[in-house]
Amino acid sequence: MRPSPTSGSTSFFTTRELLRLSSAIFLLGIVGLLYLQTKKSNSWRTIAAEEAAANSAAPVIAPGTPWKELVIPHPGHTDFEEIDALKEELQAISDLSPLAAEEMPAYWRLVKWAYAVPGEELRTQARTDLTFTHLFQASDKHRGQLVNVRLRVRRILQHDAPENSANVKRVYEAWGPTEDSQTFPYCVVFVDVPPGVEVKPTVFMDARFVGFYLKKLAYEDATGTKRSAPLLIGRMLYDEATAKQSVADEGLSLSWILGIVGGLLSLVLTVQWWARVSPSGPRLPMVDESKVDAFLDDLESGVPPTPPPNTPERHPPD
Repeated sequence: MRPSPTSGSTSFFTTRELLRLSSAIFLLGIVGLLYLQTKKSNSWRTIAAEEAAANSAAPVIAPGTPWKELVIPHPGHTDFEEIDALKEELQAISDLSPLAAEEMPAYWRLVKWAYAVPGEELRTQARTDLTFTHLFQASDKHRGQLVNVRLRVRRILQHDAPENSANVKRVYEAWGPTEDSQTFPYCVVFVDVPPGVEVKPTVFMDARFVGFYLKKLAYEDATGTKRSAPLLIGRMLYDEATAKQSVADEGLSLSWILGIVGGLLSLVLTVQWWARVSPSGPRLPMVDESKVDAFLDDLESGVPPTPPPNTPERHPPD
């Protein structure tokens, strides 16, 4: 008896194709997880050593603790003599490199400018129209400009300061992107930590930063690729009551990663098991196209046709 037209395999793929497809889905899932993890800003590696960062953790000033904002008596960035002096010092600045000794006079002058007035007063004088792209594409033009940015802070490190003209004993270095820079970070330097800010290699918080742009600072990311980030020197302005915790950028936790990988692996194994145990069933016979063409030609020419291919021969009833 000939098989019915509904018998046989109804799958769109052969067993081999199913195995390849399931393996491809698994690999795509792993690649997707790697992408989600590597885009996390807290996976960046700064120019500071990890051990030094761990050993230099500073105590946190608890929210609500009486705190007097640091102000360094200085003429500040509106003084004409100061402006002329900075222009001279900025001649030694070079982009796409780490900080060099000849760049430190401008560095410490900007520290004194940033702390010559309280933070809120400095914020009212800062520009909010300068984006990551502006600083990168026209670094020389905007060097020394006072910039106001909202950072998604992902790392804060403490460093002992060498002898300097600002008489500062330690400096803090924070890394994080802004909304317009997406995953590309800024590096910001400040010397006064507001209450509620944790100084440690991995943090998740939003904060306002007002600072003077110095240069494009060279660094290496987590993959060892050489990159650069805008370096700002100024003040961190943090208000715990209004600061938004950036949980969305934390990436996936280990339990989620293991769960997704386990689910993908289970799917692959299920598909492979089904492909192996599912009976393929008989398949419909293949039609010989040449015989079909000959049959149609006979019909057109009036010659009694031979029976169509793959059809049972009919006999007249007795």
